[in-house]
Order: sequence, then structure tokens, then C-alpha cells
Amino acid sequence: TPINMLFTGPNLEVSQDTNVVNDFILEGEDLEFLVVIENTGNGEAQNVRLKSDISEYLTNISANITGDVADNVQVKNNKIDTTIFALKNNEKMVLKIKGTAKCSSFCVINNFLL
Repeated sequence: TPINMLFTGPNLEVSQDTNVVNDFILEGEDLEFLVVIENTGNGEAQNVRLKSDISEYLTNISANITGDVADNVQVKNNKIDTTIFALKNNEKMVLKIKGTAKCSSFCVINNFLL
């Protein structure tokens, strides 16, 4: 008789989007990045830490995350750090990052976060 196993833990999916519509941006242009974290699993995810280095070509960085189950987002030295305390199944949170492009003439985007 075969044994059927059911995974009952969390499963986190991360997607990102930006308001940049071209392959380049101009100096001084305001940018917005969205990082969506969704738990598509069967269990609750706890203490999910979000850390990211942001390009030196982005200044005036601010960030916030939706929901009240997350720690305050800390932005220091172009690094973002926060913890989601709990993310139930089928629940998602959005990390919104804003900044201003700092580069001579224009920047080519290799990655959402420059």
C-alpha cells in the first residue's frame, strides 16, 4: 500500500514589481519597488526575516510594509532589514521601497533594485 504524505508547512512566494517602464532611468527620478511575500502553504510562517542590499545609486530611501504583524522596516547604509512575525496561509504582505536615482546622466537597470 503506498503511503501518501501531505506537506502542511508554510510555502513563501516572493515577487517584485517597479514603476520603471524603460530599461533606464534618469538622475533624480523617483522610483518605487514593491516586494510581495505570500504564504501559499498550509501552515503559518513565523519570524520571516527580510534583508536586502540596495544599490548605492539609490538615495533618499524609505520603506514600509503592510500589515501589523511585521517589525518596523529599518533602512541604514542602503540596507533594508525587517521581520514578519507571522504570515498565515493565503496571507501576503507588501514591502514598498521608495528612493531617488543618483547616477550621472542615466542608469541602466540590471535588477529591480538597481
